Amino acid sequence: MDKIYAYYSKNNGNIIEESLHEHIKNALNIIKYIERSKLGTYLQKRFPNVKNFYQISKTLIVFHDLGKVFYQIEPNKIYTHLSFKGHEFLSTFIFKKFNSYNKRLWFFNEIFGLDVVDPIKFAILFHHHAMNIRQREETLRELSINNLIKNTSLFDLLVIDVENFLEPEDRTPFKKALESIKKDILSQKEFFIANLRKEVEQELIDVWKNVWNNKNNKIFSLLLLNILLVADNMSASIKRGPSKSIFHQSLEDYYNNYFTTIQFI
Repeated sequence: MDKIYAYYSKNNGNIIEESLHEHIKNALNIIKYIERSKLGTYLQKRFPNVKNFYQISKTLIVFHDLGKVFYQIEPNKIYTHLSFKGHEFLSTFIFKKFNSYNKRLWFFNEIFGLDVVDPIKFAILFHHHAMNIRQREETLRELSINNLIKNTSLFDLLVIDVENFLEPEDRTPFKKALESIKKDILSQKEFFIANLRKEVEQELIDVWKNVWNNKNNKIFSLLLLNILLVADNMSASIKRGPSKSIFHQSLEDYYNNYFTTIQFI
């Protein structure tokens, strides 16, 4: 394979495809003025210690779909569409590994002004919450270890796809995280999926507790989730076509009201 897909469908010979690189690039373009938007202004008033808000949002967007790398299938073997159900758990797994190698994120008071790790995890984990997160978690049982092993061969391509979106100091930790994940998959093999499910279950409990039991964490995490929902869905509509659903219209209204740059007179 020469690309990692964020979306792929076939319908009566009509093929719609979107690469992961395209999806991230378009989503980042949607948030490029986030710090000067109404939302950014509100956040600065509500959380005056927050720094580098664009960088926080960018990190969230870069990682939210990376778990899709494990769901890749050659196009000639796809009948109607490529399913990524449950990818948010694997995206969180990749982010968690990345964080373990990236000491820069631990100095959150210096870099970001607050702890951003759990809010980022929260937004990634719940960006498909409306589709029944427990049902999506159950789909992890259907993952094939052979497919996971095969798709680790795409890690080099994944690095190429995203490294230019990462801060320079984040690129080496990202590569180390992927190397560690590949080692885990190959060494644990048939136990990897069972271990992953246990880790996912614990992550859901821990992140919910850390976010929901703290008022500031709750508000900040929900803001990040809203940013991801808007950027993810509006980015997807560029290649896949706009949705006519009430949900998508609400996201567009949210974008028009809160993502637009404030004009100073």
